[in-house]
Amino acid sequence: MRMLRAGYQRVLSKRWPAYEYHRQDCYVINSRYTAGLFYQAHGVELPVVYPPINLEEWHFDPGDWSQRDCVTFFSRIVDYKRPNWIFRLAKVYPQWHYLIMGGVPPHRIPYLRSLQAQAERMGIAHRVSFLPNPSYAEVKEALARTRFYVFPAVNEHFGMTTVEAIAMGAIPFVHDSGGQREIVPLDWLRFSDETFVERFDGITLMSQDELECVRQGIRSHINQFSETIAVGKLLEFMDRSEEAAWVEN
Repeated sequence: MRMLRAGYQRVLSKRWPAYEYHRQDCYVINSRYTAGLFYQAHGVELPVVYPPINLEEWHFDPGDWSQRDCVTFFSRIVDYKRPNWIFRLAKVYPQWHYLIMGGVPPHRIPYLRSLQAQAERMGIAHRVSFLPNPSYAEVKEALARTRFYVFPAVNEHFGMTTVEAIAMGAIPFVHDSGGQREIVPLDWLRFSDETFVERFDGITLMSQDELECVRQGIRSHINQFSETIAVGKLLEFMDRSEEAAWVEN
């Protein structure tokens, strides 16, 4: 543990000073996974408050599987999120349409173009669409057509887009690491690099009734990430901090 902290102080703190802290009672953190990283760096346990998501705005109709023909990646379109893993599925499962959707800042446009060129080279461009910098309405429309939401990023600190995709009725299929484990409780809906295609194959073979049961259960699980709960925890934490400051003074 001392070696980890020393390494952080010498290397990481210079690149990511946001991980520094000054008063232990003035911080919360966005997942149990991130809290563990912070503890390794500082030896301090921070309370977890998940990012607030207005789940009332995200919903789906039970039994709407006939309109869901898409496998979707939804996050920032950057290399470390690994959106190109969608292409592996597009080669093996031609029955689905594939969508890569998310924010693309100007300096990441060359990466987007490289993805489009890669899809052409692989002969799957006719099955793969790209939706950079989508509007809120476009995101909801795309997720309403999504059957499987695929998130290959490793050690994501939390993953709000996974919660939003679940709330819109998509079946999540995420990397078995980081904060995604807190969002997706079923281990067979999480994959390692080695089990990616094998586990995806398993969920594609499930009946619509089985998929419906799964997504209803996961939809209930994500209620803990609602805006109401997050704001309530933040207000409670702020009240405690004010009381502690008053006592100190």
